[in-house]
Amino acid sequence: MEKVRQYTQKFRKEWLKQDIFANWLLECPADKTKALCKYCKCEIKAKLYDLMHHAKTKKHIRAIEPFSSSRFHQATLDVKVKTLKDSIAEAKLAMFVCNHSAILSIDHLSMLCNNSFNDSLAAKTLKLHKLLAFGINYFDTDKGKIISTFLTLTELISCDAESLAVTVKETLNNFGLPLENLIGIATDNCSTMIGINNGLYQKLKKDVPNLILIKCVCHSLQLAVSHATNDTLPRVLEYLISETYNWFSRSSARKCQYNELYKNEGKEPKKIVQAANTRWLSIESALSSILDQYVELKTHFEITRISEKCYNAELLYNMYIPIWVLDLRIKLNVSKKKKKLVLKKETNIRFRCKTFLLSLYKQIKQRLPDNIDIMEKISKLSIICLLTEMNIDPLQISQIEIEYNKIYLIKWNHFWGEVYKYRDAVRENPFKNIAYIALLFLVLPVSNAEVERIFSQLNLVKNKTRNKLSLNMINSILLHAMA
Repeated sequence: MEKVRQYTQKFRKEWLKQDIFANWLLECPADKTKALCKYCKCEIKAKLYDLMHHAKTKKHIRAIEPFSSSRFHQATLDVKVKTLKDSIAEAKLAMFVCNHSAILSIDHLSMLCNNSFNDSLAAKTLKLHKLLAFGINYFDTDKGKIISTFLTLTELISCDAESLAVTVKETLNNFGLPLENLIGIATDNCSTMIGINNGLYQKLKKDVPNLILIKCVCHSLQLAVSHATNDTLPRVLEYLISETYNWFSRSSARKCQYNELYKNEGKEPKKIVQAANTRWLSIESALSSILDQYVELKTHFEITRISEKCYNAELLYNMYIPIWVLDLRIKLNVSKKKKKLVLKKETNIRFRCKTFLLSLYKQIKQRLPDNIDIMEKISKLSIICLLTEMNIDPLQISQIEIEYNKIYLIKWNHFWGEVYKYRDAVRENPFKNIAYIALLFLVLPVSNAEVERIFSQLNLVKNKTRNKLSLNMINSILLHAMA
């Protein structure tokens, strides 16, 4: 009897479309009668029964488990196809950064995010608050002295001069302070505040013709000193100050090693101060702290460069030149051979100091022209000339001059506070006019340092973990902290 020929099953591509085989079944290119499992890395006969049996084995279940659909969605990012709306939002943000060169200095980024991602809850809650800080100087009649304190923080709509003027007027009105009682304002030197044509000062002066503008002397002096230092003093000096601070600020072990040098003398080393741009004239205190412990610092770097073989320590040690080159106040007894060398270096240092003073003078003259004019007038102080500049009534000026000539006849303690409250036998104040004028000058702010302190306190109050504090709560905290 003839033997019946057995049918040979070949791989069928229709199996790949079935859900049970779709994720792991592959066709074997070398043998059409076999299939491949891409997770188990094995060959299987291309028969439906064998394939179904393999799918139920423990080996296949363990191999396919890490690649299951639930695990796959948890372990990978949900990548979505980019839509036209997403592309437009990306283009807007890219153009925004290109236009402004930075993100932190922009005040309308939140508006762009709200328009581009209007379906995002985070974008809806994103908002930038622009605040205007008010500090106030006034004479307290009960205490008899000038009070300088925090008034309030007010939210701004925009940072132009018109918005600033409206905010100032509304704030004073809310506190019941007449705009006519405003004697002077102290601001920084930006054009929005002191612009000749369209600054805040010019807009307020329309309502208060005799308003006095005080440009911040502290800020101007800081800028003047900074420019004069960069132009005349050696760069190594600024590098020496910054690197000396960084050497100790980043390592407590180095501080302990440095303290060991002072144990024999029984005293504590002074703190090394940082020269920061946010603290006015801080370079002076930073340099003074180094000069006061110059020998100890040089000794410390000498020991460290030998023991640790540290390049930074060796670099700083070489920068700590002999102290007589830095401080001209110290006179050393030198031999005749060294005398010429000392005089030459001393002459060089004196030349640098003169150049620094000349550069500083030019910077101050450029940044404080109005203040210099006032000082020239004060040098020729006269009651008549001074009050005439303030548009005071001539009859009142003559009365003030009489009071000024008599004021020395009475002994005072706190002076103008007592002069203002003084009463004679008939319960009248014979010095009321001159006391009033003097107090007008005394309440004028010298600089806007008080306002800068307000923002320093604000950074402590409103931080990353308390970024949703309301403005009323912030004002209450600041009023309590700065009272």
